[in-house]
Amino acid sequence: MSTATDTTDTTDLALDPVVQRSCNAYHRAYSAEREKGVGDYEASEKGAEAYRNAMPCLTTYANIRDFIACVTYGMLCHVIRNDDATKLLYASQVALGALRAQPKPDQPKPDQTKNDQPKPDQPKPS
Repeated sequence: MSTATDTTDTTDLALDPVVQRSCNAYHRAYSAEREKGVGDYEASEKGAEAYRNAMPCLTTYANIRDFIACVTYGMLCHVIRNDDATKLLYASQVALGALRAQPKPDQPKPDQTKNDQPKPDQPKPS
């Protein structure tokens, strides 16, 4: 794992805002640890943890896309280890598959037919 001094300074780069948020979290955590007198390696580990915690949840297509961007950038900057990145990218693939499998809000579930739907003025059968 690279040290924070080896990590690319993101202030001059035009990063995706979500990736930038993760980078900022890394730098805040790293700096806070170094100010406490913690060594470089331990501060980098805290920074990496903060970077991962700032990544988006895998709940929407946009979040999954941003999550992948964060993982990829984290790998390039040595904030996320390659073996961890593989697992994280697999998790994003699973989440994407789960989103695709969800029925559309305006479509009935596959086991529902029009004949099973009660009319608005009639109570549902028990």
